[in-house]
Amino acid sequence: MVFQDLPTGIWPVMLTPFNEDLSIDWQAYQALLDYYMEHNPAGLFATCGSSEICALTEDEIVKLASLAIKRAAGRIPVVASAICFDTMDKQIRLAKRLADTGVDSVVVSSNQFVDREASDQNLMDALMRFANVMSSTPLGVYEYPKPHKRLLTAPMLGEIAKTGQFVFFKDTCCDLPLLQARAKATKGTRLRIYNADVMTLCDSLDAGYHGFCGTATNFFFEPFIWMCSDSRHDLVKRKQVESFLPEFLAVLRKAYPMSAKLFLKLTGMDIKLYCRDWDKHLSPPEESDLDALMQRYTQLKQKLMQLTDVPQLS
Repeated sequence: MVFQDLPTGIWPVMLTPFNEDLSIDWQAYQALLDYYMEHNPAGLFATCGSSEICALTEDEIVKLASLAIKRAAGRIPVVASAICFDTMDKQIRLAKRLADTGVDSVVVSSNQFVDREASDQNLMDALMRFANVMSSTPLGVYEYPKPHKRLLTAPMLGEIAKTGQFVFFKDTCCDLPLLQARAKATKGTRLRIYNADVMTLCDSLDAGYHGFCGTATNFFFEPFIWMCSDSRHDLVKRKQVESFLPEFLAVLRKAYPMSAKLFLKLTGMDIKLYCRDWDKHLSPPEESDLDALMQRYTQLKQKLMQLTDVPQLS
């Protein structure tokens, strides 16, 4: 079976908004979908780590993915992860339910099938068994960092790419030599690799990666739209854009995904800060840092609009 090639560009990692009682705020979820779609992404990554997937029920995962597909309405692809640290039967059940929603790829975590000490061959065997069961479904792999990150070697990634069934890979290695080796190992296949790391994004795109799929999309789109365009080859402008990133990352990593919800709230979105798998609160200094970052970003955005001709900037 031949599966669809996924597009290059920005893939937002979707948040899950909650009410005070930690039920899902479906109205806010629709607003989030509108927000993502307004920025013309290449695709959407639903039910991922940013969605707090390990704190969601199976029914919630399926509904979140279904609503994303409905909102995308065929204009862009939607992939969704079936991350489930349970028996293989339950993992397959969730994957099949997601496949039935019509997602463009069912994504699994590289660490969900085997334990931390398992060999690379054991992991490959498990991935291939899963792929055989899901033989009519396009699949993806996400190097989800919880409870531990399991990286695939370049030969492993090349092997699953050659099956033609794996079409999506979210890379979280943050290691340029490995990024380059992965790009080389998968060249000419249908596997599309999306980098989650902003600091290596431009270099990975230069090596042959296909876009950006990281937590930063829940704060801004414009820098990453620019970096994914041909404009990044202007090294002077690229240095100016990249100079913003360390400051941005220092704030982003504080209390995520709550920090992202606060940032979106500061933009005017009606979204609450509650999280299921983050029971802490942002301190006043952390909230102040986010507010300052937004002001700093406003300045950067004006510079970007002067530097670039990327049509998505608004």
